[in-house]
Amino acid sequence: MLLLVGLPGAGKSTVAKELVGRGTCAGLDVTRVCQDVLKKREACIRAAHNVVRAGGLAVVDRTHYDGEQRGHFVKLAARMGCPVAALTLTAPAAVCGARASSR
Repeated sequence: MLLLVGLPGAGKSTVAKELVGRGTCAGLDVTRVCQDVLKKREACIRAAHNVVRAGGLAVVDRTHYDGEQRGHFVKLAARMGCPVAALTLTAPAAVCGARASSR
């Protein structure tokens, strides 16, 4: 499981879509789990669970702004015996703001 971390507009969705576009990563089918699409954290947790259970790599596209937010997915990965990593994406606040407001 890969947790993408960063402010809105930092590039999380771009990275997630690029990974999905490659099809596989480390031999696993890649699936984007996006809170912008699913709307609720609980729905993202269920979706990530289903991806991992099916043997895929869940790329979780949420801000994960603190340890508590990331913790929900870290605990899920631990329960499933799945490795988990976080990738923090950064960009200047002005860039993030401009990207987010252009959506």
